[in-house]
Amino acid sequence: RVVPLTKHKDAVKLVTGCLSLVLVVGLNVFLQGNANDESSHTDYMVQLMSKGDNSIMQSINGFFIVNKLCANSLLNSNNLQGLLNIILAILISILLVVIYYVLGNKLYLKSVIGMSETYSKRKNVFNEGSKGNLIANSPRKALVKKDLKIIFRTPQFFINCVAMLIYMPAIFIVLFVSNGSISKLSEFVSASSERYGFVIAIVFLATSLFICSAGTSYSSISREGKDFKVSKYIPIGYKIQVQSKLITSLLINSLGLIIIIGLLVWLKINILLFILSAIISASTIILVSLFGMYNDFKSPNLDWEDEKQMFKGNYVPAVIAILLMVIGGIYIVMSLFIKNYFLIFLIIFAVNIIASNIFYKKINKLAKNIYSN
Repeated sequence: RVVPLTKHKDAVKLVTGCLSLVLVVGLNVFLQGNANDESSHTDYMVQLMSKGDNSIMQSINGFFIVNKLCANSLLNSNNLQGLLNIILAILISILLVVIYYVLGNKLYLKSVIGMSETYSKRKNVFNEGSKGNLIANSPRKALVKKDLKIIFRTPQFFINCVAMLIYMPAIFIVLFVSNGSISKLSEFVSASSERYGFVIAIVFLATSLFICSAGTSYSSISREGKDFKVSKYIPIGYKIQVQSKLITSLLINSLGLIIIIGLLVWLKINILLFILSAIISASTIILVSLFGMYNDFKSPNLDWEDEKQMFKGNYVPAVIAILLMVIGGIYIVMSLFIKNYFLIFLIIFAVNIIASNIFYKKINKLAKNIYSN
């Protein structure tokens, strides 16, 4: 109510949404650090208990203002001090309720009214002239640009399609770094070439899980909602529209490839293994993107009023993730029996390419019916 940010609702939602993800990752780092330092906490508690004189009670500190007062009232329940503490706690609680009630009446209604305010940047094309504003563009490129603008300008789409793609790998990295597993993993990988097949299988699994956490591919049509009817009427063939959505998914999901490459560099793996793993990661991104698009084209969710509604109750990513985990588990088991890592690479790569080709053809068949009806 007191700042002019309500005019920039989408920007505020986007920034606060991303900051909340950063906060969650930071909290994980903090908790992991505390877990590693568990012995020091135990020693501290032992010291407090041995000190006596209600030292543990005196160290009570919480988010609630009346915590200590209530604890002291229980501790002194047989004398006047306990009664005074509980009375004081009740009075503070009543006072806070009154303060919040008054502030709520003063601010709430005006804040809700202020939410309808919007900001827009206006440009007078007549004063600037039409030169440079009308540029011939390929339909495919125009559709990709439109789709990317929708994703990056809509907070809910940005968080679910882009931010989540960074958030999930960040959680995994935090878990590995906090307990020192990165150095152990690096030693394990470089110990013998017989383990290269295992690494390639793990790269497939990690890439699959990272991409499944992002919603770009499995919301390719659903993002349009009720505006999808416009896509049916524009003079652009369904194949070009399918290709534009695939390009959009691959552009955003390529962040997963960048993260995987960064992790491989961090592990200081053999250059040949690095190249093979990067190829597997790229082909897996194509496969998962097409798999997600196929599911969305098969049963698109176009009837939604709010972007949250579209993602709420959508279990497709979880089902895809479980299926890919099973496939990744099969590859890992294969790598334990087949010591030739190049053969493991060929098997995974061939499956990715063949499956991608099948899904692409199926998507085009579905798209022909969807765009023509």
